[in-house]
Amino acid sequence: MSAKKIIIANWKLQRTFSESLVWCDQHRDDLLDLTGRAEIVICPDVVTIAALAASLKGTGISVGAQGASPYVAGAYTSAISVRSLREAGCRYALIGHHEQYRDSLWTPSDYALSCALALKEGLAVVFFLGSSLGGSLCYNMAIDRHDALNQIDWLCDQCEMHGLTEEDLSRLYFAYEPAQAIGSGELALLPIIEESLSWIKEAIKSRPLLSRTGLIYGGGVTSENCADLKGIRDLSGLLLGSSSLDMQSFKKIVYSFT
Repeated sequence: MSAKKIIIANWKLQRTFSESLVWCDQHRDDLLDLTGRAEIVICPDVVTIAALAASLKGTGISVGAQGASPYVAGAYTSAISVRSLREAGCRYALIGHHEQYRDSLWTPSDYALSCALALKEGLAVVFFLGSSLGGSLCYNMAIDRHDALNQIDWLCDQCEMHGLTEEDLSRLYFAYEPAQAIGSGELALLPIIEESLSWIKEAIKSRPLLSRTGLIYGGGVTSENCADLKGIRDLSGLLLGSSSLDMQSFKKIVYSFT
């Protein structure tokens, strides 16, 4: 886990191949400035990964994938292996985002397997907890503890089956991102964020493999509210959506949070 705070820009399907490359080229100086303050990760669509990784090589900016397949190889049309992602220049992978659960037929155990395979391949992983299984969220966006515990257990089982070590899992971040907050421009209530992250921290204490994992919050983060998150204990970083698309907004978030 990086000693720096980590800021992840999840571009989803908001930029085309050419738009992504042009934006990064236009704002290269700004991006280089931000790397002195935080670990910066940009997650474009999958066809853009290799070109963007080549363009940003040597800048200290990492490129991440928005998902990864639970399959190593075989007859799996449209699947993307973690090995291909690594060879394309990926250093990070987002696994188990709410929108992946919503749009995919993969099961929670599939996502746990994807995470273990990505870690084994040397990628850092942001693994989403508690807000994705069946949409059973409280009105105040608190984490679903039953779902999160199951996800943690499945992940530990897969990591142990694949012979992963505590060192391997030092590249793992658990993300708390309430589904209702995504794209809303409004954070979950700060006491709920603190309580949910504290609960995750406690839930992983008894699992030696997870002793060096980080915690990330996402959902409704904007340049106007991000400073409220700075004082939260044990928060390693932020996951941004649309607020990462505008450079001035992106810069303000990085400067306010770090």
